Amino acid sequence: MNINEIIDRNEKIIRAAHKIVEDMNDGDKIKIPELAEKVAAQVNDKEDAVMAIVTGFVRNYDNLEIAIGRNGGVYKGKKPAKAAKVAKAVVKSEDSE
Repeated sequence: MNINEIIDRNEKIIRAAHKIVEDMNDGDKIKIPELAEKVAAQVNDKEDAVMAIVTGFVRNYDNLEIAIGRNGGVYKGKKPAKAAKVAKAVVKSEDSE
């Protein structure tokens, strides 16, 4: 593979990841392996071959929030607040009035 082929391949992977992310609604979540699987299917490559580029894309894309842990993933926009936290904030603001 020469340098131009590598650049073209990486650009296809990034464009595919960008399209998938842009098609998501704000607050939607996807795990990085799932995103890599979808990208690999679109560019006809192996998941492990696109994983590093997809991970780099996710870490550098402005409109994504990465949550770690058991229920972690990549959220488009902001991670939705838990209902209990929102309810507490509403009660707290009503009490302060």
